[in-house]
Amino acid sequence: MTEEALHSDYIDLFPFKVWARVRWDRMEVKTLLFTIEIPYPELEWVGVVERIPWYVGRGIEPYPISRTLYVVARRRNCVEVRKNAGFWRRLVLSVTDPESFVDAVRRYSGLESRPRAQP
Repeated sequence: MTEEALHSDYIDLFPFKVWARVRWDRMEVKTLLFTIEIPYPELEWVGVVERIPWYVGRGIEPYPISRTLYVVARRRNCVEVRKNAGFWRRLVLSVTDPESFVDAVRRYSGLESRPRAQP
């Protein structure tokens, strides 16, 4: 039996789709090749960023020096997730509706009640 997602959104990277899901105990990003699961206690900050750097292209792009993983289909209004554990400390996603995705993550993770980390 599969667990139902509370909120689900996708990133259209033709010919593939990358699913970003909010679950009861974690957030996950699922691609054809791998799945990233982020438990809510590891979340430090989540929000909408207006722009991403000019050198980031379209697709799944790792930047190990800054410990950032970009999953980008468009360059504006992306969701940025900051973590306090693991190798990838920042994850930038260009989901179709970033505001509702951020609201869902904050609501189910309890980030609204935690003290805010410096962005």
